Amino acid sequence: MKDIEVNGAHITDESAEILKQWQIKTEPVSACYIRVIEETIDDLTDEESEHLSPAQIVGRIRTLRMMKKDIEKLSNP
Repeated sequence: MKDIEVNGAHITDESAEILKQWQIKTEPVSACYIRVIEETIDDLTDEESEHLSPAQIVGRIRTLRMMKKDIEKLSNP
């Protein structure tokens, strides 16, 4: 993974790809992260989550951890 600079902070290229896919035009990066985090948590905790495979659950947890690290980087450039 390579780092990409955003507002003076460096985030992973994977996070930049998530932003590219999820960010609504003119939406602040922090708002996008919060929305994606909330949707991911909802995805893991609703009744439909019983149909998620262990690999899907691990993937979502990894995404949350990656986004947490990026938020820390963006908060303290």
